[in-house]
Amino acid sequence: KRNELYFASLGQGLIVYNKNTEQVYAISTKNGLLSDIVNEIHIENENEIWVCTNTGLNKVTFTKNGKYTVTGLKSSNGLLNDGVTDVEIIDNVVWVASKKGLVTVPKKLFDNPKKNNIDAFLRIKQVVVNDKEKKAASLTDLSYDENRIEVNFETVSFKNEGNIVYQYKLEGLDNKWYTTRNRKVVFSSLPSGEYAFQLKIEDVLIQNNRKVIELPIYIKAPFWKRTWFVILLLLALSGITYLIFKLRVLSYNKNITRELIRLLLKKMKKR
Repeated sequence: KRNELYFASLGQGLIVYNKNTEQVYAISTKNGLLSDIVNEIHIENENEIWVCTNTGLNKVTFTKNGKYTVTGLKSSNGLLNDGVTDVEIIDNVVWVASKKGLVTVPKKLFDNPKKNNIDAFLRIKQVVVNDKEKKAASLTDLSYDENRIEVNFETVSFKNEGNIVYQYKLEGLDNKWYTTRNRKVVFSSLPSGEYAFQLKIEDVLIQNNRKVIELPIYIKAPFWKRTWFVILLLLALSGITYLIFKLRVLSYNKNITRELIRLLLKKMKKR
């Protein structure tokens, strides 16, 4: 419908020939293509063309004014391999054939270049408290004995998830970031207090810009450590101390009175 021819080149990127204007131009790395070595072209519709390169997969979207946008996905974003050999789109799912295997990618991942990373899919999958699954909202009202917390998380990756390195920390307990390839962190016996579990994906190149998700946790103190109980205990101790003191004073006063009466009677007998 655009009356154009498209050529996959080995060094010049995607070559476009417009039959109406008889103009030829190239869409290359200068324009956002991941590589100038193109292995395959897939024309999805009149406005969207998929370009398989040696450095990943690109989608070229043409607009009505003759301009275009280029978005892409490569191994650092989750592909098995940068050498993409073929592509097919079925029901908004992109099937990507690479030298290391076949992967599927949601097509919407190519809609916004800024979201073409695994951070966009990082999430807390499940929280288990004392071997029972809990909703994230209920973690701010835990009793003192609900202190064994297991956090399961994941990110949608289009390659082996074991290669993803996570970083986490529990603010309120320790401000140090810990690194793990596991998708589960267990805190076996947390003391009462207020915490914030933070999680992100490790990338030494863009670490400061990484998305961080946070899970608030609050464990109530046992009743014997709460303020109202301490106040009541102090009042009770004060009352007991006062009663003991009063009884001792009264007993002492009785002894003095008894002795005075005895001395008085003895003196009266002498008289």
